[in-house]
Amino acid sequence: MLEWFASVFASAWGVLTPGRASVPSLDIAIGIAFLAGVSTLLGHGAVLYINRVRGLRAAAALALSGVLLVLLYVAHAFVLFLVAPLIIGHREPLTLVIALTLASTAPLILSVFGFVPILGIVFTKFLNAWSFVALWTLVLGAYSTTWLRALIVSGAAWLVMNLLSDLIGPVISRGTARIWRLVTGVPTQITARDILAGTPIIPISAEPAEAAGE
Repeated sequence: MLEWFASVFASAWGVLTPGRASVPSLDIAIGIAFLAGVSTLLGHGAVLYINRVRGLRAAAALALSGVLLVLLYVAHAFVLFLVAPLIIGHREPLTLVIALTLASTAPLILSVFGFVPILGIVFTKFLNAWSFVALWTLVLGAYSTTWLRALIVSGAAWLVMNLLSDLIGPVISRGTARIWRLVTGVPTQITARDILAGTPIIPISAEPAEAAGE
């Protein structure tokens, strides 16, 4: 297990390092995306504390955030898998496309530092842009194509993902909110576009406000 975690961090570092990005194995890529999801929610840990999501429920919330980010990027990979042949002219194995898409979340492992007021928002946007650049470079290497075509494929996949949020959004919102409440015990306020954009789930609860009023 320790060797696996070491491989996950080593691969993530490779993605973060210019000129060294390479597609890891699928299990390592899943580990990268899972850690990115956990880190994203840790960066908003104050929200969990204020809403009294602690102990085992907090741990479950972190795990759920990691799983949801993995599923989000698997969906993104399916879109990329379908779009790429239309632009590049050839198809790569689906497992490879899933692995490279999950690996592109490596910059989001630094999302834990997004808790800083004001600057945290800017930093988070920077990480999202960095993640897109990582996807671009990974597509470039995996498909052995030009910079321009890799950019078009990455951008097209991102655009399709956002369009999908308008079509299947309500179903995703209700399902995710229900799962979150079962795990944490508190409701959440999140839209489908938030989920498809990788925005962390923010729980809401009336209890803290009531306690403050007392």
